[in-house]
Amino acid sequence: MSTDVPLARSLVTVASTVRDALDGSLYELIDDLTDATPAVTLRDEAGRLRQLLDRLVVRCDGAAELAEVHARYARAAIRTMVERIRDLRTDEPRRADALLVIEFVAAYRDGDDVTTDVLLDIVREVDPASDLTTLGDLREALREGDARRLVDRARELSRIVRAGARRSPRAAETLTDLAVLQVSGLDAEGDHDACLEVLAEHLERYPGARVRCEMVAMMLAHGRLDEAAAHARAAADDEPLGDGALALALVAEAEGDLTTAVECYRQAFPHWPVRRLAFTEALTLRAETGLMLRELAAARLGVGLPQRALSTCDEALAHGVRGPEPYPDEAVYRTRLEARRQLRAPAEESFEDTLEVAKRVVWSAFEDGRVVPERVDEAVALLRPVVASAQAPPLVGWYLAEACRLQGGLPGAPDPRAAAIEAERIWTDWTAREVDPDGPPPTTESWVYASGSQIALDLAYCLPDPAAPRELDRSVVARSWPAVHRIEKALVLDQTDPLTWAMADRALLATELADEAADVRRHGLELDPGNEQLLAETVFAHYAAIEPEAVLAADEVTGPLAGHGHALRAWACLQLLNPQGALDELALIRPGTGDQGWYLQLRWSALVGLGRTDEAEAALTELASSEPTDRNDVIRLVWAQALTGDTAGTRRALELLAGSRAPGVLRALVVADAALGEADAAHEHAARLHREADGPADVRHSTDLWRTCAAALRARHPAVRAAALLDEVAQRASSAPPVPSPTLDRLLDRYADDAVAHEALLAVRARRERLDGDLLAAQRTYGALRRTAFEPEATHAWHEVVRARLTAAVEAGDADLARELHDALATDDSSPFLTAAMAVAAAYDAVGDHERARQALAEWVDHPDTSVRAQIRLWLAMYSAAASPDEAFAWMERAAADSETMAEEGAPDPELDGRISARLAVLAAATGHSAETVTAFLVAALSDYRSVATEPAFALEWEIRRTLGFVPAADVTLVRECYDAACAVTGTESAPWGSDPPELVDA
Repeated sequence: MSTDVPLARSLVTVASTVRDALDGSLYELIDDLTDATPAVTLRDEAGRLRQLLDRLVVRCDGAAELAEVHARYARAAIRTMVERIRDLRTDEPRRADALLVIEFVAAYRDGDDVTTDVLLDIVREVDPASDLTTLGDLREALREGDARRLVDRARELSRIVRAGARRSPRAAETLTDLAVLQVSGLDAEGDHDACLEVLAEHLERYPGARVRCEMVAMMLAHGRLDEAAAHARAAADDEPLGDGALALALVAEAEGDLTTAVECYRQAFPHWPVRRLAFTEALTLRAETGLMLRELAAARLGVGLPQRALSTCDEALAHGVRGPEPYPDEAVYRTRLEARRQLRAPAEESFEDTLEVAKRVVWSAFEDGRVVPERVDEAVALLRPVVASAQAPPLVGWYLAEACRLQGGLPGAPDPRAAAIEAERIWTDWTAREVDPDGPPPTTESWVYASGSQIALDLAYCLPDPAAPRELDRSVVARSWPAVHRIEKALVLDQTDPLTWAMADRALLATELADEAADVRRHGLELDPGNEQLLAETVFAHYAAIEPEAVLAADEVTGPLAGHGHALRAWACLQLLNPQGALDELALIRPGTGDQGWYLQLRWSALVGLGRTDEAEAALTELASSEPTDRNDVIRLVWAQALTGDTAGTRRALELLAGSRAPGVLRALVVADAALGEADAAHEHAARLHREADGPADVRHSTDLWRTCAAALRARHPAVRAAALLDEVAQRASSAPPVPSPTLDRLLDRYADDAVAHEALLAVRARRERLDGDLLAAQRTYGALRRTAFEPEATHAWHEVVRARLTAAVEAGDADLARELHDALATDDSSPFLTAAMAVAAAYDAVGDHERARQALAEWVDHPDTSVRAQIRLWLAMYSAAASPDEAFAWMERAAADSETMAEEGAPDPELDGRISARLAVLAAATGHSAETVTAFLVAALSDYRSVATEPAFALEWEIRRTLGFVPAADVTLVRECYDAACAVTGTESAPWGSDPPELVDA
């Protein structure tokens, strides 16, 4: 019986009078309050208290009902009830029999086997005149799953109830339960027509929503959807809530209308009596689904049954939860969290559920290309307490870091730089805690590095830390290398996720590596040609390469680009001297979203181009008075305030950049110099920008800005000299030798003293070499990354590359190279071969030189390690089999002896034992042994495979056929007959000859 009792019975009895008083007082308070503002607040509070009181009433009533059920099935209560039936038997024996059946079925429905056992035991003791044969037989049929006995006994008991019980709701409920038992037995026998006949007959006698609901379930089970829908509508007419709504939910879910299914489930379960919610429904034809159980768990929690809710959540997750939401199982984990809270479970017991909820909150934080603030704030609030615990699950810190990153990027975030710094700190600390540089990498969690890459990029675009002088003079490019470093780690672990390629493209574009960015976009689009994120990154790439025609020609991508899509098109229009088109695009951006500073700059440029001076001045003034949130905003402040003549504001903005002379800052300084009439300084800063530009785009964006500023200044008559100076600076920059695009080699030299940048660049090179098929070069480059901060992914990638080369060497028959590569891997215990001799033998075998393969193995036949020695002898037997089956049989027996030694030493290997026995059987068939001997070997092999293969018969059949390829002298017919005999002896269904097993045993 369930142990859930929401409130003590004494509290229920006390609560009724208190409840009535509170109820009346709250209604009077609500009625008396006016619509004045303070009163509205009180009114809302009173309404909230009324809702809490309603919930208390539900809990109280539920507790009372459960207490009655528990009391009813206490041993003393059962004895009293049986005594009443005994006393009734003298005058009304048929009614006594009917009441006993009713009590038994109710005990089974509301309780369990133990309760029915107690009931029958007490009947035997108190009322020995009762005939318990049919009841006992029914109980045994239920336990054993005997369908025929179940049908017969349920029919007999139905006759007893109809003959002796008075018409009452309890009798009708019992007859419905017995009809369900009959139908379940008939269904197990495959008599579907009889199932429907029984239900239809019962429905005619006892119409009601529950019977129709069972009819709906049976029809759905056999694909009769239209008839099920008709019965569901009829059930809903009988009972709009409760079982009527449940019938509609069953049909809606079967039709795939999950939104309607959820609505109907929520109209059904909360209207069940608490007794029905409290116990597992043993008597129903409904097929449980994850969605149904999800909603049932929520209803059970709502009436104060947290333990039952928890177990129902487990069942829902085991079924798999479908639903109309993006992550339908999120609600299950939320129910689990609340259930544990109600049970006052220790906080650490809820950590996994908290993480699962937070994960889904983070995953669904984006909506229409925007981050939903409420979702992100909730994720942060959920995860912070968990991260602080030493018992926090492994992924918690990384999800908190990602949530903090998203929180810092929200429009109007109070301190984006602080959020980016916190996200970076959490991510770095958690990575140091969870990833051992000398251990295995998080191969199933490559997203961790992708998230870390985005965090690093956000930090790169933030204002530099004034307390870190080295950061002040570094451009965004120079500060973006940690992003590349991390995303390359992600690509080492998983190259199948298009979004990871999109993030790699973003990081590489930030470092001006346009060719490498184009390469990763190509790989990502090969995986998913329609991926919106990759298509959006393609548009950004056209912008970075100053290709306005390509930006305008790109298909519109709304989601990932959001407002940026229109801004990029506006920029392209400006490049093509179409300022009105730029304004039209900017008008389509939703207010308050995206990079407002950049959008305003584009608007100002378009207004200048159209000669709308007053509007341009207003836009410039707005730009000059805006609050900066990142480095780019401050740079805009410098030149905007210089143009408006705000010298003091320009100095304050430059103080924020603390002396930085990165290319973007130099671009703004040229405008400030020109506004102040300092021609020498303007030319000096422009020349330095040309020398230190990260790529040609830096120069092009600079000349565009200077020319637009010149046009704006020219509109003011006193400022003509400054405009001319800016035009002159722009002309010189445009006619100077072009700034070369960055290349891997040039950047490797440039960042030779920056460990993170240098490692990131080597990782990019190694990945390209690997994808281009130059595995030797990739091996060398990944080798250079070993024992650096790129561990443990560097060694992981190096192993994969060397193993790929080893496979190719074996297939080509290059024994010397196979030995060399095996030895390289063997230093880390990462070779697929146990010894160099096996690698060499495999290479010789690949080109058909079995004799040299045998000779290579023979050198190691007395290897000191028993396990290795057994494997070598097994291989040696196979390479000897074609020439001498007898010699091969002898080697295989020696391998078997080695395997027995391993077992005696406490290191049994049933997989190896199975292979040895299977191969002994084939060799026995080739060396004149009896069928009994061959069969005995195969029986032993089946026994071994039972512990290592999901389908032992398939695994053995595969091993036999593989061995036959080495043993041409074997009698195939004999082997097949003995295989069938071995399966028969062990009671195993044999596999069709020539089938591949569902789970292969390693060779």
